[in-house]
Amino acid sequence: MKNSKFMLYLGVDLAWSENNYSGVTLLDDNIIIYTGVLSNLNEVITFIKKYPDAIVGVDAPLIVNNQTGNRSIEIEFLKDYSSKKLGVYPVNRNLMLKY
Repeated sequence: MKNSKFMLYLGVDLAWSENNYSGVTLLDDNIIIYTGVLSNLNEVITFIKKYPDAIVGVDAPLIVNNQTGNRSIEIEFLKDYSSKKLGVYPVNRNLMLKY
């Protein structure tokens, strides 16, 4: 990593398909350097490679065992945060096949 007092953080919100955009944000410590959208996975990979010292976080489901409905993590999140008007989209195999 670079020897600096600031740390680069790169957040990626992957689209479910290339019919939609993926979102990216680059922070230097707590300052937004860039935020925008990318149209395909190759653009996402190219963007990430430009910042080899960044700590990268990706918002994408890794394990999807349920055929329908919500995963247990979404159910737990909704229990804790739906009263605060926060929600999540369901992730399941049927929905993933549509995209």
